[in-house]
Amino acid sequence: MTHAKWRRPLALSGLVLLLALCGGCEDDEGLGLDASCVAFIPDSVPTPGEVVAQVGEDSSCEIVIIELIVTGVDDIWGASFEPIYPGGTVLISQDIDLEGSFLGEDAFQELVEISPGVAEAGITRVDNTVNTGVTPDDDNLLARFAFLRIAASGSGPLTFEDADLSIRAGPGEPVTDPIIPIVFRGGTLSIVNQVP
Repeated sequence: MTHAKWRRPLALSGLVLLLALCGGCEDDEGLGLDASCVAFIPDSVPTPGEVVAQVGEDSSCEIVIIELIVTGVDDIWGASFEPIYPGGTVLISQDIDLEGSFLGEDAFQELVEISPGVAEAGITRVDNTVNTGVTPDDDNLLARFAFLRIAASGSGPLTFEDADLSIRAGPGEPVTDPIIPIVFRGGTLSIVNQVP
């Protein structure tokens, strides 16, 4: 997985540098971050016709990876959505990881935090030779993004607003406009105490 970048509190180019600066995430103000971990509990299992947030296998105590899984939708060309999350508890990555995505690792992607707890994201397939959307089968990963814990306690929902998929059914076919709305299922982000 590629390293995520972060918007706040420091504009850093890599996750490794951020974690080195946080010194194991025990801060000078006594927040006790070393005694807590960030966790994500999904609202749903993957369901045909929906996009569902799941926990990625590369998650750790400091960082939780969110994988967006989609099934039962044909000819997907791209996606747009607004993650809504507890901004005082976690910090969102400023990019989207497309390694293993059915849209291709070279797809255009953008994720921008517009205010604490609110971000905008977009993904568009880049394929000038085929010009058709993708119907996911076993490889149903749309994208990944990440959250870093920035508090010793707290929790809140991860939801998605203005969530849409764009569809292109075949060569020469236009991308649907307006793009089709689809349900994105989120879950709960929380800071939990480590087991001694």
